[in-house]
Amino acid sequence: MLVFHVLDAATERRLELPTDRPVTLRDAETGERITLQPAQAAEAYTRAASAFAERFRRGCLEQGIDYAELDTAAPFDEALMAYLRKRKRSG
Repeated sequence: MLVFHVLDAATERRLELPTDRPVTLRDAETGERITLQPAQAAEAYTRAASAFAERFRRGCLEQGIDYAELDTAAPFDEALMAYLRKRKRSG
């Protein structure tokens, strides 16, 4: 079994947003909106995002599920080939 964690690392991992003005973010599932100043939230956000991803990765591995994080900024075929090469080396 395999889980591909597909995300835009620039925003979803590093919160790379304009820092000179507040931004409004909308939760895609609930529609809830929050306005924040990215420069003030970036450090706490990146820590929380990294911790979540690491817990998720560990949980997959504990269940015998391969985990691969794919950044939407990278061409899909290159990311998939990198995963397959890694799997071949470890398998």
